[in-house]
Amino acid sequence: MVSSCSTGKMGRRKLEIKMPNEPIDAVITWVDGKKSDHKKRVSKCLNQLKVETKAADPTRFIETGEFEYSIASLLRFAPWLNKIYIVTDNQKPAFWSKLKESKFKDKVKIVSHDVIFKGHTQELPTFNCRSIFTMLWRIPGLSERYIYLDDDFILLKPLSPENFFKNEKIVVRGKWKTQQTKKTLTRFFYEYSLKNKEYKRAGNRRGQAYAADKAGFEKKYFRAPHNPHPQLVSLQSNFYTKNPEILSQNIKYKFRSHKQFVPTALTTHLALKQNKAVTIEKNSSMRLKMDQTNWLKLKIQLWGTDYLYKKYDFGCIQSLDLASKKTRKILFKWLNKRVGTLDNILNIN
Repeated sequence: MVSSCSTGKMGRRKLEIKMPNEPIDAVITWVDGKKSDHKKRVSKCLNQLKVETKAADPTRFIETGEFEYSIASLLRFAPWLNKIYIVTDNQKPAFWSKLKESKFKDKVKIVSHDVIFKGHTQELPTFNCRSIFTMLWRIPGLSERYIYLDDDFILLKPLSPENFFKNEKIVVRGKWKTQQTKKTLTRFFYEYSLKNKEYKRAGNRRGQAYAADKAGFEKKYFRAPHNPHPQLVSLQSNFYTKNPEILSQNIKYKFRSHKQFVPTALTTHLALKQNKAVTIEKNSSMRLKMDQTNWLKLKIQLWGTDYLYKKYDFGCIQSLDLASKKTRKILFKWLNKRVGTLDNILNIN
């Protein structure tokens, strides 16, 4: 069975992609940080913990329209996906009503935090992406193979299942690096500076290295850039069932902590350990730090993505809420051409 996927402008040339023999789902974590009730709960939690942390910066929770393009890109460029799960804190995105009236009404589902945290609801509410990632494998009905994406990730062109899974193995992008948990002198001072500071400097690289250590890699770790992450439910289920204390430890922090490992990286290293992963060094993501660019730099980067950097399969749009109105306008105009609006996908006039 094949699926047609349009390329270029909406409705032009079709690309035929073979449907996977076994279902593949997509999972996206999302929250509307502009809602007053969400802001109040974050503030209340910070006051109770008596902490200040960059992990609670509003920009980490605010979505400014990019999420709709994320969903549109999955529907358009990965029609072979079985289900798309939106994991959130009892919220619904603004486009939900029109999506539920479309032909995709059974394809996209919302899953609340209390569902995946069943048996661990004492840890809710949580504002910690790593805690939530740790529990994604518990989504009811989730397929063995799934792809995890942040809500600021967008597919930039038609992709096939083989971009994420090959011969029942996950495709992991990145490079091997020296394990950061080795007790060097620098490491000693780093650990000392973080003593008794649970919510300080929760770096992604350290979190990946920590995950490698949990999987049994003592001297090296596989560092992944910002990409969607293919996952296997069985690897996660088996590990956490055998190590319930590790699960409990990783989900107890209300905000991202340096004491946590990155759960997607744990899956990667478990897969590498069990010969269930294919590694490639290609970085397939165009990463836009919208708070650090201006309209001219953005135009140049987007032009390069269209005409020079054909290697990019994904786009990662960070801190869009901090961009100027002119910069945002340029980005949305480009996304309308490159991906198309959700209304286009849903055939809404």
